[in-house]
Amino acid sequence: IAQIRQTKTLKVAMRSDAAPFGFIDDAENLWTGYCDDFANSLGEYIAEKLDIDGEIEVIKIPSTLENRWQLVQDQIVYLECGSNTIQGNREDISFSKPIIISGTRFLIPQDEASPIDINSTLTNIKIGVLQNSTTEDFINSTYPRADKVYFQGDSGRREGIQALIEGKINTFVSDGILLLAELERQNLARENYQLIPDQPLTCDFYGLILPQDELNWRSLVNDFIDSKQNREILNIWTNNYSRIALFDANYCLNKQ
Repeated sequence: IAQIRQTKTLKVAMRSDAAPFGFIDDAENLWTGYCDDFANSLGEYIAEKLDIDGEIEVIKIPSTLENRWQLVQDQIVYLECGSNTIQGNREDISFSKPIIISGTRFLIPQDEASPIDINSTLTNIKIGVLQNSTTEDFINSTYPRADKVYFQGDSGRREGIQALIEGKINTFVSDGILLLAELERQNLARENYQLIPDQPLTCDFYGLILPQDELNWRSLVNDFIDSKQNREILNIWTNNYSRIALFDANYCLNKQ
């Protein structure tokens, strides 16, 4: 907070490969998504709450699955916004309160002749998954005998779904909202694909990555998350996925 007062800048990291949270709009070649609007609105909120004269400049820095933690630890940014599953066992960073709840599912073609039996060991099933993700940890622990095909980098999710289309893998696994948003991003008809199972295999509470021991900063960010302004932004970007978002939220909250 002291640095923001002094510099009148807000440094935020966000992904470019995690629609609808942070992604590149191919048509406009612009960085966009929930996190982009969140950062801009947070800057306005902070200026008002801290009674700062003038506008706060929002500096946006790209993050990846590999460097998202380090950007916050090294104080390059004050927060990272993306599809970050809140982890209670980390001592190097902290998290905001949840912004949304999602869950892991398998994406397969709608006309798949032999749907995946998620209750089996999935031996000889080629599963595409993003490397260095919590989904990778889940697949490794739950289906150790499956044939994992790893994708990484900013184009990992795009390449994974393309590999599914081309028959190079049997399924691509990720959070349901991210899968649906990536289908839309690639202009693929949602009705040609299905997510299985109906109930999410994991309950992922997404939060912002924040510095450890910055309690006042975390409180200020959490206050904005609770604001009407943030809820309106989130609704805009998740409206197309509201059915699965509400289902996962109800399922996961009742499961606790």
